[in-house]
Amino acid sequence: MPQSKEDAAGMDDTLLGIHDDMETHPLYRNLAHIKTKKVKELEFYKRYAYTLQRQVWQGRQQQRRRKSSLLPWEEVARALQDDTLDRVRDNRRLEQQVEANKRLCSVLKPWVRHMAMLESPSKPPNSFQSCWRHAHLFRGDDAMRRIGSRWLLQHMYYNMDHAMEEAPFPTLTDPFLDISRSDLSTGTCLWHPSLPLGSSGRQTMDFELLVTQQFVVEFPLAMTADGVWAANRTFAQFVLKQDFATNYHDLTPKGTEDSNDVEYAQEEVGTATQRVSLNWIQGRFYEPHRTAILVKTIVDDAFPLAENAWTMCFHHWIVLYQLTDSTTLVRVQYTVHQPASADGFVPLSQVAQYRSVGMGTTDDVAARLVVERDIRSHTQQRQLFPIHLNNVLHSLTKHNLETTGSTNSVEIRR
Repeated sequence: MPQSKEDAAGMDDTLLGIHDDMETHPLYRNLAHIKTKKVKELEFYKRYAYTLQRQVWQGRQQQRRRKSSLLPWEEVARALQDDTLDRVRDNRRLEQQVEANKRLCSVLKPWVRHMAMLESPSKPPNSFQSCWRHAHLFRGDDAMRRIGSRWLLQHMYYNMDHAMEEAPFPTLTDPFLDISRSDLSTGTCLWHPSLPLGSSGRQTMDFELLVTQQFVVEFPLAMTADGVWAANRTFAQFVLKQDFATNYHDLTPKGTEDSNDVEYAQEEVGTATQRVSLNWIQGRFYEPHRTAILVKTIVDDAFPLAENAWTMCFHHWIVLYQLTDSTTLVRVQYTVHQPASADGFVPLSQVAQYRSVGMGTTDDVAARLVVERDIRSHTQQRQLFPIHLNNVLHSLTKHNLETTGSTNSVEIRR
């Protein structure tokens, strides 16, 4: 029923109380325009009934609002219980972190004390060059080893641009491969990962190889990153025709922030007469328009080098640059040192004998032949890597199409 502002005001006034005399009621006075008494009384009772109904409705609304603003005691108790459980879990996690840090300190203290007691070199070493030789992973629980592995990879990542600037990459994106030898026969190495902490720390190293490679793949950056990660894990198998799949271990729990981006591997690439053992870690780092995949060998107290085994120190940077939405520039730079044992670097004459080169020649000739053979070997490996990577990328593309119908990048399950 349409009503004027005066009628509404009159109805609001009725909320103040009930009038015994109908004629004195504000609603009745607002009906002065009706001349017939019975019609006026009927209209009054209609409006009065409407006013009472409205008052009941408003009272119920206010009561409902008051009820919704107060939680039942059961809900309050349940919320307090959940909050208490959260605090208990937080305290347990903090206690575990404290215990892990205590164990880490107990391991680091002797190491720091030992490093401080080492004889200081007459010439301070270059901090960039020497840092790569200190890749030592302590024995400990999983949390401690994850911290150590991430630190080593982060250290390598933050020095990545410096390392890449020293490599002779061309300014264009044309395919490029360069392998050079650094003659270190007149110098000494301050420390090497194969050497125990108690060694003298001065072992002669004759040479190292610096390998630089560049090529372009016709795949998006994200998929190329997944492909390179998988290709690194299977390249030794591709070249040497050996199965290394069981040698790879995730160092981070599934579902964590960096799961599937830090990995530990062990490889045996020697012969029946001479073992060559490699322990290395691999990490992946993301940026808006490039992705870095880093690999470095380590000394691992949990898997010490056997007395008769050799190892090799290498540091491997793979940086992927997004050129377009469907093309990626791959730049590779790594260094490889000559083999080393627990006693230090292996003389090149022994390396030549192991590799069956320069038999019956002088040590100098044998050493030159070893270097030439290594250059040929790494040249062949670098020529095979783009082929292997493309095979992996095509396999990923096929897998994506079969499972999701999309060529977008998928996570490599290990």
